[in-house]
Amino acid sequence: MASFDLKRRNRKFRPEMLGPELLEQREVMAASAMGFSLPDVSVGNYVAPVAAWGQPYTVQLQAFNRGASSLPEPLAQFPYATSMADANATVSVYLTKGNGPRAARYLLDTIPLSTITQNSVYGTGTNAQFTIDMPATPPAGFPAAGGQFKLVFVPNVTNQIRLPGTYPNQGSYSVPVKVLPSLPQIQFLGANTPKALVPGQVFLPEIKLANVGAANIFTQNAVAGDLQVILVASSDRNYHPNTPQSVILATLTLSDLQGLNQRPLAGGLRNLPAGTLNNLSLASNQATVTGGKVTLPTTGSYYIGYIIDPEYKYTQVSDNAGVTRSPRLLGAQLVAGRHGFATPQNLTDTAAALFPSVPYKAPNSYVVVLPQTEQVPVKVAYPPNAALGGMKTKPRGWV
Repeated sequence: MASFDLKRRNRKFRPEMLGPELLEQREVMAASAMGFSLPDVSVGNYVAPVAAWGQPYTVQLQAFNRGASSLPEPLAQFPYATSMADANATVSVYLTKGNGPRAARYLLDTIPLSTITQNSVYGTGTNAQFTIDMPATPPAGFPAAGGQFKLVFVPNVTNQIRLPGTYPNQGSYSVPVKVLPSLPQIQFLGANTPKALVPGQVFLPEIKLANVGAANIFTQNAVAGDLQVILVASSDRNYHPNTPQSVILATLTLSDLQGLNQRPLAGGLRNLPAGTLNNLSLASNQATVTGGKVTLPTTGSYYIGYIIDPEYKYTQVSDNAGVTRSPRLLGAQLVAGRHGFATPQNLTDTAAALFPSVPYKAPNSYVVVLPQTEQVPVKVAYPPNAALGGMKTKPRGWV
């Protein structure tokens, strides 16, 4: 055997090279054997990344009907007329612990969809969000708090031909969903506090909160009342209750805030955005809380910040896990006398603005600093070295 045949003898067998050339796949079901077009529906999903047994759970669906009426239909000639390619579909939602066809499944709910016309998409924005009631106890074989599961969304269309595929009946799997206790978890996202604060100033407190737990806070309103967030002036960055070191300036209340279990996300928890107060629209598990005007103490330098649920009336997910709450002030900011601001004695609640508009007081003397006119020579490494991001060796042509 010649030496050039060794590679040919030892190389791997590729059966696709031996058969006839395959035709391209047909993405649109143009017609069927019955002489008219049929719908071809598949479904995608966005789900909330956490859930709790016995609590509502929100999903967002997007259904695609790739069927197209390519043959003349006597009753579908005028615009927006019904066609045999239109689909009246429902979506069955199953709980599962794996992706395989033999994984245990539990029918959770069946969601009805409106008519999906041919060659169109159903589901844009919040109109495609549906709330499902989770069972009060986990089904047999499914984990309690601390575990996770997946959801399977299967479209049901009576006049659709089932095609073999990786997903069950043109359906889709969700990302893993983490099971939490049926408790809220309040998170402080930020405060719209002025950047410059002086003693005696008046401002309007505004904060942004998020509930990253798996239950609405109103589930504990009957016992704990409205959720309280206090604005505190303290001698340091910590809250010292019932001591002269900390003074409560205002109390903000909130009675309703959904959990993360009712906020569908693309990609699950890893794609959960932090969010800031600059967002024009808030997510379903976020809220902005505003209080009345607050006059800061007029003497000394101190810190102001917020404490969520100072009396521990609400039981949260972290409390259930045994995590001790921190006395650290949230959104802490130093309040001290600043050069250029008027004395606080002439400020009142009626005269002060919502945000800092203290009259500017000119200093007694001015110091004008001229820019340096001498140009400092810039040090350039030639050839560029590795420390400055260049190459370690000389390029070709450099001597």
